Amino acid sequence: AAQVDAEHDGLRTLWCVVAHHGDCIQAAALACAVSARRMAIKVQLVYTEVNDALAFAHSLFSPKVRDSTVALRADGIDDDARQLALGEAFRQSVESEQPTAVVVFGGTSTALACATAARDAQVLVVHIGAGVRAGASWVALDETARRVDQLADLLFTTDPQASAALEAESIPASRV
Repeated sequence: AAQVDAEHDGLRTLWCVVAHHGDCIQAAALACAVSARRMAIKVQLVYTEVNDALAFAHSLFSPKVRDSTVALRADGIDDDARQLALGEAFRQSVESEQPTAVVVFGGTSTALACATAARDAQVLVVHIGAGVRAGASWVALDETARRVDQLADLLFTTDPQASAALEAESIPASRV
């Protein structure tokens, strides 16, 4: 938590990585909570996908958040190449802008690419939706989610099962 208190130009910057509708809705709730508490935190969306999610959720964000959105494009022949390109683009943006913390949602390959880049740049990583496991039929997705959980400094779960999954994976309770 001490890392969250570090200041950058007198204002802490919280980057919320959004790729899909659900990410936008969760980021909007977080931005509203920060605003309601009049915290000295600038919330910025980092939009990583080419879809209509941000346009769909546009009205959920204040003009200040909407106007400071960072759009990252990553093209690739396949998902692995695209995620590699996204990770590199995100790393360059993190090094240039130096956010105080990066928030990722869910256990997707996008969350993993961005969490890895932030961690490499020694930026605090917050994972919302940590500990969610799909089960045996989704082994690859669960592995990606586990890797995001391992990278995150702070993990927020959605239910007791997710918290239990993190405990079973030996994630220290102080991070959950």
